[in-house]
Amino acid sequence: MQYYLEILHINDDHVVVILDGVTCKLPISVFPDHSKVGDILQLQLSFCPFKTLTQTK
Repeated sequence: MQYYLEILHINDDHVVVILDGVTCKLPISVFPDHSKVGDILQLQLSFCPFKTLTQTK
């Protein structure tokens, strides 16, 4: 699935974005360092049915 989000505000620990008409907060760590207010980014989501590395313990 592909979505587009727009950055509305950047704080020290999170970014406020609008995604499909809904405003939400996302961790700043998932954004590129050069991100700025007004940027429109493409977000691609996919599902993996396999265990992740953190679940293999």
